[in-house]
Amino acid sequence: MNSTAFQSIKYVYEDESRETNNIMNILGYGPEIRQKRRDSYKERDRLRNTWNN
Repeated sequence: MNSTAFQSIKYVYEDESRETNNIMNILGYGPEIRQKRRDSYKERDRLRNTWNN
């Protein structure tokens, strides 16, 4: 995948990411929970990449 395709995919999910952040703010999620969420997704992706390679 070239960098242009990657950038277009990145922008496709930008609105969804912003909306997720808005919802988390409304529900009162703090920075610790947000960091745990990011860490969990990174670990999930790492494990998926391990199985796919």
